[in-house]
Amino acid sequence: MGNYVAWGALLFIGILVSVFAPAAGIEVVDDNLPNVHPWLIVRVIGEDTGIWPAYNITGQEAYDLYAGIGKNMGFVSLRKGKVFPVYKREDVTAINKVKYPETQYPIMLGVLGGTFAYDVDTGNYFQIVDSGNGKPEVYSWKP
Repeated sequence: MGNYVAWGALLFIGILVSVFAPAAGIEVVDDNLPNVHPWLIVRVIGEDTGIWPAYNITGQEAYDLYAGIGKNMGFVSLRKGKVFPVYKREDVTAINKVKYPETQYPIMLGVLGGTFAYDVDTGNYFQIVDSGNGKPEVYSWKP
């Protein structure tokens, strides 16, 4: 009887851990299915404007920065590794003028879960930029 109680207690603890553990923190997963690879976007922007990223960050870093300002990046589909481009703040306007062919949308929207986001409700654009001291920050503006 004692063994059944011990196994029951362990099973109960295991269920509690599995139910509440995901709420403790969100881990970005890599499903290898971004819309467009970030480096293709970097190349297109670079060829069109002559502007190249200051540095790159990981998908987890991008997710954490947006979560820190209360933006739910529910579309998380992030590549592992330091592949997401971070541009200087002063270059934001120029890089976001690079559009998909025959559309009004910035080509940066092609990188699913990347450093650029658009809030449909407010009309604000958000982009992770170089803060000037070598650290990334979220920059928000209205076009």
